[in-house]
Amino acid sequence: MEAIFVDTSAWDAIEDSGDRHHTAALRFKEELVQQRARLYVTNFVLDESYTLLLYNIGYTHTVAFKRTIDLMRAGGILMVVHVSEELEQAAWTVFERFNQDKVGEGLSYEAFCGLGGCSPTM
Repeated sequence: MEAIFVDTSAWDAIEDSGDRHHTAALRFKEELVQQRARLYVTNFVLDESYTLLLYNIGYTHTVAFKRTIDLMRAGGILMVVHVSEELEQAAWTVFERFNQDKVGEGLSYEAFCGLGGCSPTM
């Protein structure tokens, strides 16, 4: 079983039909369902996702998304990692270690897909 971390841009692309990556995100979501992948997210990412979705798709759809998240959690499909101060500091240490020479670089949904991250073989 594959473990996948889902970031805000992916949740938005799946839920927002106006997102330019919506169709690709839905295809990738179906692949993950077929693979029975275990999904991971942090409480910080969920908070950010709820706020972004509120602006992009409105209150009613965001509440429906939250219900879907709750069902995924209850079904063991989605694991929510609650960020503690210790985990936040550990993440920052990893960030500093691996990114000190990458000024101006980052990994977005577009870059991830461009690296083959959205292929069926992932």
